[in-house]
Amino acid sequence: MKLLPALALSTALGIYTFSAHAEKKVNPADYTVPVHITACLYGAGNSLVMQAVINGKHFQLTGDSIRSDSTHFGLLHPGDYKARLWDHSDAKTDYLSYDEYELLLPDGHTLKAAVSGIYESTP
Repeated sequence: MKLLPALALSTALGIYTFSAHAEKKVNPADYTVPVHITACLYGAGNSLVMQAVINGKHFQLTGDSIRSDSTHFGLLHPGDYKARLWDHSDAKTDYLSYDEYELLLPDGHTLKAAVSGIYESTP
């Protein structure tokens, strides 16, 4: 039962790990949005904070951390990825929006990341 408190803490901090295999098969054809990650760093609770260009616009994305092995967290390498719009607010106005993307990683895993910043140009 020593694992239960650690699991609760991990869940509260948003720390998750990927298993050796993707939990579900994804269809790469569903991931049609090109995303260029220009930077990635750790945020609160080891979350990933990424600078991205999506459709020519500059965004900050925040997502769950990726555990590269049993003791180390990994940063997502800058580069080109495909994504799909996971959540898109129906309450979008001309001045507010909330979008969440699901990025397809080269090994078939996915990473959900919410838009947490919007920039007119590179920050």
